[in-house]
Amino acid sequence: MQPRFSTPARAAIHKRLAELTRIDSVSVPIEAGECLFFSRRRAEEQLAVICMRRGRDGDDEVLIDPRALSPDLKTSVNVLAVSNDGAMLAYGVRRGGEDELKFAC
Repeated sequence: MQPRFSTPARAAIHKRLAELTRIDSVSVPIEAGECLFFSRRRAEEQLAVICMRRGRDGDDEVLIDPRALSPDLKTSVNVLAVSNDGAMLAYGVRRGGEDELKFAC
């Protein structure tokens, strides 16, 4: 579909807006035991991964990477709940933009 209003600067504006909106994002962490659990998506990645960090200054460990579940990049994951001691994680899996969310532990 052709844009209704065209301007020579349109491509440059589109490119700049894409650059400005392509940023890293991190969900609000869930603290359980000595660990923090959260989702993280780097600017250059299309999908968020579920991570754990031991203590506030620890390194991020990727627990669930949706790219391993779906090479076509149509599967996403998100943290649903974490046990109080951090030993168990419940997460949701959504395939291809479906409304239905499948639960996993």
